[in-house]
Amino acid sequence: TDESSGRKLSNEQIVVHARGFLIAGYETTTSSLACVAYLLALHPQVQEKLCSEIDRNHQEEELTYETVHNNNYLDMVVQESLRRYPPVVTNRECTKTTVVGGITIPKGVIVRFPTFYIHHSPQYWDDPIVFDPERF
Repeated sequence: TDESSGRKLSNEQIVVHARGFLIAGYETTTSSLACVAYLLALHPQVQEKLCSEIDRNHQEEELTYETVHNNNYLDMVVQESLRRYPPVVTNRECTKTTVVGGITIPKGVIVRFPTFYIHHSPQYWDDPIVFDPERF
């Protein structure tokens, strides 16, 4: 129930939203994992370092959700992969007329953020084309 309006979602609306969450989560996860695998295949030295970290951290203990968080290099590899190949496009609706860099954006306009270009801009990243997990 929406507390401000008192409206309830119908069963059909709940199913539609659940299906959307499932599909959106599945697609972004699979494309992100494919990009990680692709980058590791292109960079065997990164792959070897990552395998060494995993082997070192999990010789005695079972690989679990909690123990995966001890793999700092894994986190860096995933973050760098997401920087190189962002899986989503971000759109937002402008809630009030705003001026940005001398350009007026009227209320109600959908603004799309160029994530890929920001992540590949030398203005924000040193050597943005280079796959370098250690930048994180």
